[in-house]
Amino acid sequence: MVPTPDQITIAAYHRWLRRGAAHGRDREDWYAAEQELLFSLNYQVIARHALDSAAAVVVGNPAKPRCRFCERGAPAADFDAPVPVVPPALGNTALFSSGVCSECREQVLDQLEPDFLRFARPFVAGSALSVASFDDVPSPAYVPIAAFKYLVAMALLLLPEPELQYVEDATEWVANPDHDFDAGVIGHLECRLHIMPNEAPRPWVALARRADHDAPLPYILFSLGSGRAVFQAPLPLCVRDDDLDGAPLLIPRACPTAPSGAPPQPIASARVVLAAAESTRETHLQFM
Repeated sequence: MVPTPDQITIAAYHRWLRRGAAHGRDREDWYAAEQELLFSLNYQVIARHALDSAAAVVVGNPAKPRCRFCERGAPAADFDAPVPVVPPALGNTALFSSGVCSECREQVLDQLEPDFLRFARPFVAGSALSVASFDDVPSPAYVPIAAFKYLVAMALLLLPEPELQYVEDATEWVANPDHDFDAGVIGHLECRLHIMPNEAPRPWVALARRADHDAPLPYILFSLGSGRAVFQAPLPLCVRDDDLDGAPLLIPRACPTAPSGAPPQPIASARVVLAAAESTRETHLQFM
């Protein structure tokens, strides 16, 4: 569902009021309102967690675990303690998953995590910023495939069990260590990177599911907020997106409301496209 001009006008007016009715940013208010409506009209948040809660949350059933990647359960596979859904280096002390066997933790998550942290840490800290805005990057920025696989792995660990039937191919893609072999299968995969003016009060994750089956939007959107960055990515190779093959996907430049109750308000946003096949390549982003 595309927001109407009247809906955008009203939302932009309320944004103007929230920032003190100061003049001079009407175009920014209009565009931000349009993107926020595009998200809110088309998505339902199905999971949202603060990563620093006092009480730990374990996704899955620790008494009867089944691995999200190899689909084996006990006793066919060994399971240690629940694994962090998000790396502790990004502020996660409270969200864990029982759905990873010991072998897949070692061969999948432990192999992919360093690439994702090498990509994410500079943005989380704000040290990768050279200017206040990078919406007009002249060409897409590239990051290693392994970093994207870890982003998708986090979404798979958080995904409610009934939704797993739609993303079996994505699970196989994440677990495949040969990044060159399947790089071309989803060459249009992209991540949206949002930069906040200040560090978020607390790190968080969220999953949003498309409400309108006919909307040209990804079925599942995963969001991770930590420090000054929010990383947002569609879950690839989803059978609920088969009707969208060949059509450009719209990815709203807006985030779900964080557990703190406030919607993130980025000062800049950029599209980051999957690299061709180089899982060890360094990431260089030019902000304009």
